[in-house]
Amino acid sequence: MKRVIAIADRAALVSLKLLAALNLLFLLSFLIFLLLASRAHAEAPNCAGTDLLTALEK
Repeated sequence: MKRVIAIADRAALVSLKLLAALNLLFLLSFLIFLLLASRAHAEAPNCAGTDLLTALEK
């Protein structure tokens, strides 16, 4: 019975380590995405859209 508990304990420890590594990977990818998205932010003069409301009124 002690052997089964030891195997289950080791399996739980390995799964928790894998879960922590996966969580850190997602956090790192989110931070990289956030950094890249902040650099790609367009300034207001670069946006050259048309006013659709005035186009509909004509």
